[in-house]
Amino acid sequence: LQGNITINGNGYELDLGSTGSITVAPGSTVTFKNIHIKNISGKRISCADNTAKIILDMATWSQSNDCIFDTG
Repeated sequence: LQGNITINGNGYELDLGSTGSITVAPGSTVTFKNIHIKNISGKRISCADNTAKIILDMATWSQSNDCIFDTG
């Protein structure tokens, strides 16, 4: 995802399933608002570098395994 983006789930769920992933591009900010994200593990949600940001605003998530955040 690139740019300054808000994903407003309106209380719904985003299921990454067994293969889904989200990467935030350099210099970008992605805000997950009012959403439940599930099946997160490893680097399936990640920042491309240390200038990328992920913000959780009234959001929850369920990990299916350990997560790794080494940038952002």
